[in-house]
Amino acid sequence: MIAVNWPAFLVLLREETTATGKVFILLNCACLSLEIPFLIACLVLDNRMASNVRQSLFFLVSGVILLVVGFLTTAALLAPLIFDSKSKGNNTEALYVSTWSFLMNLPIGISIYRSLYNFSYSKVRQITSNNGEQYDETTLGVLARTLAHKILWSLVFVIFIWTFLDTFTNTLGGMKCTDITFYWMIVFMNFGLALVILSIIFYWNTNRVDVNRTIFEVLMFFYGVIFFPFNLFWFLKGIRFILDGRMMECNVDTKTVILNFLIYGWIILPGTLLSLTFIFSLIAWIFSAGLRHLCPQYFVFNLNQMRPIDVPLLEFEMIEIRAEKFEPTNYRESFTENEVCAICLEKYKEDQMVSKWMGCNHLFHHKCIQRWVRNKPNCPLCKLPYTQNALQVQQHQQAMRA
Repeated sequence: MIAVNWPAFLVLLREETTATGKVFILLNCACLSLEIPFLIACLVLDNRMASNVRQSLFFLVSGVILLVVGFLTTAALLAPLIFDSKSKGNNTEALYVSTWSFLMNLPIGISIYRSLYNFSYSKVRQITSNNGEQYDETTLGVLARTLAHKILWSLVFVIFIWTFLDTFTNTLGGMKCTDITFYWMIVFMNFGLALVILSIIFYWNTNRVDVNRTIFEVLMFFYGVIFFPFNLFWFLKGIRFILDGRMMECNVDTKTVILNFLIYGWIILPGTLLSLTFIFSLIAWIFSAGLRHLCPQYFVFNLNQMRPIDVPLLEFEMIEIRAEKFEPTNYRESFTENEVCAICLEKYKEDQMVSKWMGCNHLFHHKCIQRWVRNKPNCPLCKLPYTQNALQVQQHQQAMRA
């Protein structure tokens, strides 16, 4: 509570903060303070809400109010911060609570959907019970999801139409604002496309469970390869319009602009997170591959991590298989021309990483012998154990089979 309410205390103590700024910051802090116990209550009472119409309806309405107030106050706080360069006095507090509110919208949205499903489930069960009809839990769940999706998409399309009309009502005409008008047209076309994609996913999830996986994969591929890259570019283009001042010149209500960008941000957020995950994973893989190439001797398999199921009391000692580059000049010509790795049956190539088995000095590809020792601690050719402990394990296994 302290983490989300300290801006409210600072705003009340500052004299230079405007009355409007105080109201929006206090409203946002109040919403954040209520959202935390709201989420906890939703988790605790989730099972009860499925059998109580009034309780689920209460949580549904409360969640919608918190989400709407959070969105509107965030837009009201960010608008002067972004568009008014002379704004001062509460910029830090406004940015802080706005960021918190933006992040909290995701769990609040999930809780709203869950409350909507619980309300639909309890309502369907009540109606079927009053009509004397009996359905199993699976059928009731399908009927509840169908009703929940009808209510959800009705609300979503109402919000879509409202934001569309509000945006173009507040956008000025004329040649000077042609680029901004075209920008908003493309934005709302993408909003509509996103709604169509989500509605298809929810529809197949409700009515066609057997093909849901294929449809979902196709739509996710479309989102990741086409929809997300274009919309990320278009979102950044809008940011450029804000920075050069054209967005402010061509829009009467800057709060509507910020509200649209908040919604747009949520549409591209999944792709942004997946892209960052891929980039950091690629960097980690390149770094790891570089270390393995430069210091292969430190990347050896440790049999202590692989205890056989049938040998619970014995453990392997560490098998340290040293790697070295294959130099044909160090071996007989007949060996380099004819000998192959006994595991993969492929010839040795110059500068390829190879390893010798300790004791018999039989040669193998380093990667091949690493895979081999995961299952058998013996030389693939002469069966010589690598360590004395490995010999004990082998004898114990033979005794167990006998």
